[in-house]
Amino acid sequence: MHTQNNYIRKISIPSSVKVQFEQNTLLVEGPLGTLHIDISLYDPSNLMNLQVKEKPISQIVVQSYYQYAKPMMKTFSTILESSITGVTQGHMMQLEAVGVGFKISCTPTHVQFKVGLSHTVSCLIPNDIRMFTPKPTQLVIFGIDKQRVSQVLAQLRSIRIPEPYKGKGLRRKTDIILRKEGKKK
Repeated sequence: MHTQNNYIRKISIPSSVKVQFEQNTLLVEGPLGTLHIDISLYDPSNLMNLQVKEKPISQIVVQSYYQYAKPMMKTFSTILESSITGVTQGHMMQLEAVGVGFKISCTPTHVQFKVGLSHTVSCLIPNDIRMFTPKPTQLVIFGIDKQRVSQVLAQLRSIRIPEPYKGKGLRRKTDIILRKEGKKK
């Protein structure tokens, strides 16, 4: 006989965040903005049960009776926690230009890269993302949606991906570039 267990994950909600549940969409609203999470993307067969509880503390309870729903619950919980962090603090990622004469400059609508190409590359800044340059070789990308911030960073990085011999190019602040040894005589 198959016994069913109850798998539960609890995500606490800060006082500055409001969470609403509307027909397969979770609205997470905070001081920095609002994010929509489509639940059907993470739970297409309706194995998870979501509840928003107010007392004794504000939290979202994600539960399922099926063991094979556990990884899906973990993924959904992580994305929900990331969204709560996004609407309260935001997500910030840094891009660095490594190379002689490499520069990044920002205007309110565009970001320009001088990265050893024959021309300056100019990109439009999306409405939901903010960018600024603390140094001429650094670009800080800020937004409330972590997935969107990392997507924009990846698109900008593709302008000049770091090469393995000297490490020149656009790289994330946290990247470790594996270096190759040059040709031997």
